Amino acid sequence: MLRDMVRDPGAVLLLVAYAVLGFAAFWGPYYLARTSGQTRASNPIDGMQPVSLGFLIAIGFVGGLLAPRYEARFALASMAAFPLLAVVDMLRDPTSHNLWPLEFTMYAALSLLAVAAAAIARRLRG
Repeated sequence: MLRDMVRDPGAVLLLVAYAVLGFAAFWGPYYLARTSGQTRASNPIDGMQPVSLGFLIAIGFVGGLLAPRYEARFALASMAAFPLLAVVDMLRDPTSHNLWPLEFTMYAALSLLAVAAAAIARRLRG
């Protein structure tokens, strides 16, 4: 799979698009809720809005319709930005993210929403 990605720049673009859209799916609603005073959470995951899950499902579904060749595995990238940001945060402050195994498990579980939606879309497309 990695060899195919190197040969196909569209695959790399798709992975980046999944990661950016997945981050935006959580950050956008969190930002709107924070500016309207609906949440006092300090980050998009703690202040997760229910609409974020819908966005995550939509990202996976649209990705599965538009790029069925790359299968649902690429939808795992929808939550890729969050563990990367957590690692950067841990490098800056080693006392933060002391429950990182649980945090990363939650990121994986959330990405499964996009994976399932991509698989359904691929199945519908045929």
